[in-house]
Amino acid sequence: MTRASVSDETLTAYADGELDAEEAARVRAAVAARPPPPPRRRGGGRG
Repeated sequence: MTRASVSDETLTAYADGELDAEEAARVRAAVAARPPPPPRRRGGGRG
C-alpha cells in the first residue's frame, strides 16, 4: 500500500476492525493525505 492509494479490500478490513494497529494507522494516514473531493454542484445537473 502506498500513501496515495488504499485498496477497497483494505478499506473494508479497516472499517470492519480487522487490521492491526500499525496497518490501521497507515490507512488513516493515507486517507488523511488525500485531497478533498471537489464541491458538489447545486441545481441538479446540466451546464
